[in-house]
Amino acid sequence: MKSTHTEGYFNQALLELNHSPNQDLLNGLIKNFGSKDAAQEEYLKIRTIEIQEDEERKERERKTIEENDWIVI
Repeated sequence: MKSTHTEGYFNQALLELNHSPNQDLLNGLIKNFGSKDAAQEEYLKIRTIEIQEDEERKERERKTIEENDWIVI
């Protein structure tokens, strides 16, 4: 199941890259790697991790809110 989630995060990053990439990140990677292909590959790695971490943070926050709601009631 974890790989399915990771694949979903990768697909989200790929969609972002194809339609509205973070230009600052992409341009910096192109400058660092000297190749658009290598930069795009690294972009996907970075954004997949960032998207996953963001989703996990949102889930933790949601659970904390739910737990706090139980405490308040």
